[in-house]
Amino acid sequence: MPDLLTHVLGAYVLLTPVTWHVEWVDRRHVAVLMIGTIVPDLSKLQLLVGSSAVSDAIGRPWLWTGLHRLGPAGTLAAVGALGFERGRRLSGFGWLLAGILLHLVFDLAVIRASGLAPPYLYPLSWWHPPAADLLLSSDVWPWMMSSVLAGVVWMFDRRLVD
Repeated sequence: MPDLLTHVLGAYVLLTPVTWHVEWVDRRHVAVLMIGTIVPDLSKLQLLVGSSAVSDAIGRPWLWTGLHRLGPAGTLAAVGALGFERGRRLSGFGWLLAGILLHLVFDLAVIRASGLAPPYLYPLSWWHPPAADLLLSSDVWPWMMSSVLAGVVWMFDRRLVD
């Protein structure tokens, strides 16, 4: 799952420098954003538990791919926000949702046979945005590049904190 690591490290690389310059953004927000980037990939649980097994268990039709869309993933973000203390729930939901959106934007770069990405905005829209067709989700170079960038950002972050 190299793309999962790329999403998480990409969130770290993008938001950590913001914490250096924007006073109200701190390290906790970076962690919550990183967690948010994981939410759409919960659809990969289908590798462990098939959709038909879940359908049989709940007595309703079920597809794991729905979790890789804005609506269901946003619902999970809302549920996750309940884990924050009362005064921080809206902020927590916002950062989780931002992580989900970042994940979906990163996924626009994946090569698609049709040249179109899935309808990530469901249930707001069935629109299939154009895919950038830059990489395969199994390519190793994106996570290698994001690992190097994360290492550089981490070193700068440590120097600024100390």
